[in-house]
Amino acid sequence: NGTESDADCGGGCEKCAAGQKCGQNSDCTSASCALDSQQQIKLCVAAKTYTVNNTLDQGVGSLRWAMTEANKNPTLDTIKFSIGSGAKSIDLQSGLPTLTTPTIIDGRTQPAYAGSNLITLNFKQNTLVGVAANDAVELYSLNIVNVGSDGVLIDEGHDSVVLQVVSNGPTSGKREGRGVRVVNSERVKIANCTFIERTTGIQVVGGKDLTVTNNDITKSGTCGPEGASLYVSNVQAGNLAGGVNIAGNKFSADGTCHVLLHKMSNLVIAGAAGGTVNVVLEPIKGHGATTQNGLILNTVSSSSVKDLDLRDPSNSGQGSGLHVEKCSDITIEQVLSQGHLNGIYAADNTGTNIIRCTQLNTNGFGFYTNSSWKLEDSIIKGNTKGVVAVVAITVNAQKNYWGAANGSKSAGGSGDTTEGTVDESNHVSTPPACALRPCANATQCPSQTCVNNKCQL
Repeated sequence: NGTESDADCGGGCEKCAAGQKCGQNSDCTSASCALDSQQQIKLCVAAKTYTVNNTLDQGVGSLRWAMTEANKNPTLDTIKFSIGSGAKSIDLQSGLPTLTTPTIIDGRTQPAYAGSNLITLNFKQNTLVGVAANDAVELYSLNIVNVGSDGVLIDEGHDSVVLQVVSNGPTSGKREGRGVRVVNSERVKIANCTFIERTTGIQVVGGKDLTVTNNDITKSGTCGPEGASLYVSNVQAGNLAGGVNIAGNKFSADGTCHVLLHKMSNLVIAGAAGGTVNVVLEPIKGHGATTQNGLILNTVSSSSVKDLDLRDPSNSGQGSGLHVEKCSDITIEQVLSQGHLNGIYAADNTGTNIIRCTQLNTNGFGFYTNSSWKLEDSIIKGNTKGVVAVVAITVNAQKNYWGAANGSKSAGGSGDTTEGTVDESNHVSTPPACALRPCANATQCPSQTCVNNKCQL
């Protein structure tokens, strides 16, 4: 009825009049909900708009001034641009202030904007962080260049959006820093961005409900403890199953680790959207070096990988198509890994793990593991060694096609050989139908043929 206190005013209550206490944004008539100066009660506070009208490093009308002013207002403010018309570069001699209140920086407001970025933030002194926020931030259509560490850093920035941002490192030909780094934030969306010369294009650690879609990460990524084109660690599920929605991103064909998922659970990783899939990966090809991999799962549990194309078209014999380490209860099916040192590398895994209906072709080692796995209904063909089981474990390899009708060399046939304890007593004489990838034409079957809508060996 308009007289509720901050203790009992909720979204289902009638809206408060401006200036009265509220519980959340929906309780305000025309503004946003914010804490008062003592950080105790919530008030309806009007949003403000700040206009950047020059390319100066500081002073009234500069971007630095607008961000400083926005930090003084506790509600969601907008910074827009009106610097003449067309493309403009703002040359910055030092880092910008960290945004501590909800703020929108919208490059789409620059006159003559027609879909391509017009506003460039050029950090001349190789600043470590470009745009940083400790609250909700929305960044639209900005080029952020010459930043040494993080082009965008969001720390505790819930409900944040990074859309159509281009972030590149300071040195051509040398990958440094991260395009976007997100720490302990919830409901963050990163979409339609481009990351150039970055050690990691996107790095997200902690938080809940991450959306990463339609980004171009083809020119970023290396390998290391936290290095990859896309690195996601310990993101928990809130409203999103498995805590993530990852789809439509482009990865490079050069030597790098492309996707690293760490300390995650309940993931459904696939080559196409549908059903319960929450990580969609287009073909990830060309991994370049022994330590570099296509998809890496580290400390991931209760998850599945299916229908992925992990071929190295150059047949470099290096890296791993799929690297699975310290994981538990993993199911891999209908994956094609070809031309690597390891088709699938699996180390220190626990629980029930299974590979089925998969093709491991012309790798150094088709499947290399020190953990107990089941491997069934799969094609293991043309590898230097089909399966290698190290230490005192057993790979239960049943109903597989070893590249020859009479089974593997280790079992007296003429197909791929094995090493270690591999139970291959029940092989099949023809490729299992479930392991043959679907096709509509020959172009979808490199090095194979398309017959009856199946890629045939």
